[in-house]
Amino acid sequence: MLEDAAKALTQMLSPPLRAVLWKSIGLALALIVVASVALDRLIEWLVGAGSTSVESTLGTQAHLPVTAIAWLLSIAAGLGVCLLAVLSLAPPTGAAATPVCSGGRLKAVYVRTTGAMGTVAGEYGFENTSASRCRLTGYPTAQLLTASGAKLASSSSHAAAGAFGITVKPVVLGRGAIAYFAVVYHSQTGFGRLTCPASAALELTAPGTSTGLVLKGPAGQIAAYSGSQVHLRCGLLRVSPVTAKPFQ
Repeated sequence: MLEDAAKALTQMLSPPLRAVLWKSIGLALALIVVASVALDRLIEWLVGAGSTSVESTLGTQAHLPVTAIAWLLSIAAGLGVCLLAVLSLAPPTGAAATPVCSGGRLKAVYVRTTGAMGTVAGEYGFENTSASRCRLTGYPTAQLLTASGAKLASSSSHAAAGAFGITVKPVVLGRGAIAYFAVVYHSQTGFGRLTCPASAALELTAPGTSTGLVLKGPAGQIAAYSGSQVHLRCGLLRVSPVTAKPFQ
């Protein structure tokens, strides 16, 4: 638990989150200044117009109560602006408050493979092996490997928007939960006698992490084709965003 807390604190102090924090503080301060000036002008105008009307109706003895009411309005407005600033800087809740999963607390898993019309869709996932919750958002990357662990010529790009009904949104993982995603590629169908090298392993990197997780055996054996018989391209993979439920 202490390790997870330290990782979360490290992520809070990372340059990207520091930039977001400073922008939030700047926006809150700007909001305070604008709101304060606007309320001050409004109260000043209301008190000026109201006091003239009240004093002309009730006499000069009403000046002191009107001044006291103006002070009370000013204090209430100031408290309201402070409360607004506190709310604007309140810590995030829900998925945004959950720390991003680190590569060390994840395990790559293979689910199933389906295929039709020369297109193959492998369903994979990242399992949270730690005791605490974490989140993943966005697209993983995939890299084909040889039996010795060397990288095969391959490229990983984003799958078509909305493929498999998956959209980019945070996936919060409890202990043992899995974030699923697709790795899509073309089989040898339609390429005649041309061949592309098959991988012996597949390296998967979760979004927001830099740790490659390797799957060996049948789960990592992929021969990906693309292009045409004239201009064959090997190793082209398309990867979907992570999602909370199996999709095949």
